[in-house]
Amino acid sequence: SNFLGGDASDNGYTGRGSGTSYATPAVSGVMAMMIEANPDLSPAEIKEILKLTAERRGEPSAPDVDPFWNRDFGFGMVDAYAAVSMAFDLKYQGLTGEVDVTTQVHITETNTSNGITTLTGLAWGQVSAVSSVEYRIDGGEWMSATFDEGAETLGAFARFNWSVALDTSKLLEGNRTVEVRAINAEGVQSLMVAATVMGGWDGEPESEEFGFQEVIMVGLAIALLVLALIILLGGDGDEYDAKNATYVPPTIEEEVLDAIIEPEEGGETSG
Repeated sequence: SNFLGGDASDNGYTGRGSGTSYATPAVSGVMAMMIEANPDLSPAEIKEILKLTAERRGEPSAPDVDPFWNRDFGFGMVDAYAAVSMAFDLKYQGLTGEVDVTTQVHITETNTSNGITTLTGLAWGQVSAVSSVEYRIDGGEWMSATFDEGAETLGAFARFNWSVALDTSKLLEGNRTVEVRAINAEGVQSLMVAATVMGGWDGEPESEEFGFQEVIMVGLAIALLVLALIILLGGDGDEYDAKNATYVPPTIEEEVLDAIIEPEEGGETSG
């Protein structure tokens, strides 16, 4: 009859176990899909993509050598979707064969507090030093992450910490992709790692609120403008009032004219 499910390890024909060797057939299938997505991948790039995208399992067995490798789980559980996606991204961005697989950058933690999302991680070089760690949001411009000073002077396998702090209120609403890369001493980048953060900005410009200092500045500006108008229109305030006083015409009684009436020759005086 058909076997519909369960554990068949006791049927005398099959066995049951776990380990990196047991995963070989499944990982081989994932590699085939990666090559289909990007036929130009090198064996070293395939190996590094599988390591970088795997879901980590177990504690590191030799943390002084590698901070993630475990003797039972290797570099973790293979993530087929993530591995094939990274293979395709290398092809799409024209980076196949252009990355340094010995330069390592990893995200170890993502934390959000008071509207600030902080990404922290490790970086190191297996052959040469790492000169910088950079990040970008949604494929934008690359910006420098915060990392230990003097990192570029470290030798091979000397790890250092880096971090990226993002104010999510200034990121557009929805999921935003943050990519991180390391640059070696020769200026060649590593494979990129990514994290998703939630933006909170609705796209509307923020309204400006005037504080006490702004009110004082506006008041001073108005006072200076009034003073300038007074000076232009007639000097000080008293002169201005005198020049602009309302004119009142004199009354009839005030218009008294003195006249001398002289008689005409040969005539009588009239008047």
